[in-house]
Amino acid sequence: MKKFRFSQISDALFVFALAALAVYVPAAFYTRIKPAAAAIAIAAAAIAASVYLRRTIRKNGKAAIKKEDEETFAKCRIALILGSKSDGNAVVRSLLIKEGKEPKEQKGGFLTSDGNFVFAEFLLESLSADKAVAAYKKTPKGKNLAYIGISFSEECERLAESLSPRIKLVKLEEIFPLLKKHGVIPEGGFVAKKSKRKIADAIRSSFDRKKAGTFAVYGAAMLAMSYFAFFPVWYVLSGCFFIVYSLAILIYAKPKDNPVI
Repeated sequence: MKKFRFSQISDALFVFALAALAVYVPAAFYTRIKPAAAAIAIAAAAIAASVYLRRTIRKNGKAAIKKEDEETFAKCRIALILGSKSDGNAVVRSLLIKEGKEPKEQKGGFLTSDGNFVFAEFLLESLSADKAVAAYKKTPKGKNLAYIGISFSEECERLAESLSPRIKLVKLEEIFPLLKKHGVIPEGGFVAKKSKRKIADAIRSSFDRKKAGTFAVYGAAMLAMSYFAFFPVWYVLSGCFFIVYSLAILIYAKPKDNPVI
């Protein structure tokens, strides 16, 4: 079972709703059979939302975390965050040994037999591009950096993409199955209490500058579909709302990262 972020689910619901409306309007207009049009729209929307989620997971490189492993993964994450740098390195070293990489400690990281330099930093905050650059400066000449962390900022991901394959970002989710397989999951972790999601959380999640263009597209699509609908008022109001919301995001939302490339 894949574990999705709250923002991914909210975006998928938007995709589902938009796809359903986009298909239902022309289907109802041409078939004149509303139940059939609704069935076609729901099927198309489900396919669109599924494709969106798959593309999002593939783009983010998020590994699948099984439902029964969620608690163990949460404990592992907390243990690495609260542990020292040496504790985290000990876990990574044990994993590399189990994988037959013959790690040699060097400048706070490990030089492996396959020619990579593995450097790990397990922090609560997303690792920045500056930290990735600092780790790369420690990488021996002619070697590629495998930078392991809990999560990475957007500018860090852009930097790594532009410098691929010299810098590869490796999230904890990707190596967790190996940690479990070889029995090197760190001890001392616990499950943090989760606060209940509220409507305000969904609004804050959507108020992101990256999503301004998406909401503008939603609005334009709704306005375009109003020409084919039997009751265009709903489509016009919804389209105007999405466009105004996208403008509000551009004006008031603060950028999360300062691009370096």
